[in-house]
Amino acid sequence: MGAGRSGREYPSSARNRRVAHGTRTLYRDGCRCQPCRLAFARDRNARRQRDALPAPIDAVRAVLRISPAELRAQGVALYLEELRLAGVGLRRISLLTSISRRRLSLLRSGRLTRVTGRTSARIYTARVTFARGALVSARRMRRQLRTLRTMGYTRSDIIRRVGASVLRRRRRARVKSVLKVAQWYDDVTRT
Repeated sequence: MGAGRSGREYPSSARNRRVAHGTRTLYRDGCRCQPCRLAFARDRNARRQRDALPAPIDAVRAVLRISPAELRAQGVALYLEELRLAGVGLRRISLLTSISRRRLSLLRSGRLTRVTGRTSARIYTARVTFARGALVSARRMRRQLRTLRTMGYTRSDIIRRVGASVLRRRRRARVKSVLKVAQWYDDVTRT
């Protein structure tokens, strides 16, 4: 430790930079004077408040002894699995959130056990939409097509309007086809 101009002791790494006392940087460099300790405590408390979880989750975390990052990772993994079951793939989520598919895959599988609040916020707040070529459940579309048939529309009307692919009996259909049928169905039923 060397003495600065003011006669105060500066840690060796801060000697040449002349970092003022009362900063987190100087505390991390080894200074334990009162202003530096207060600055570090203020910064630590601000970080804890920023990363704080709602009260019910704090209670769960206390019982399970899980860090906030681990708890966030588990929640993100469940959310990614729900999106997968709904038909939204990792490639689409990656495009929307700018998080690599590899990282998302590790999160979803549970192999990545910690995640920052910023990353989880990016995943939760992304406006998840289906890619037009994605496969989704065709149940609602088939029900709408049956209703259109009972209203008097023929197979050739349906093919002309939305294409032949919608008449195939499959459990899943492309988002593009589902949206076409839904739009047509809404137009017909509103009038």
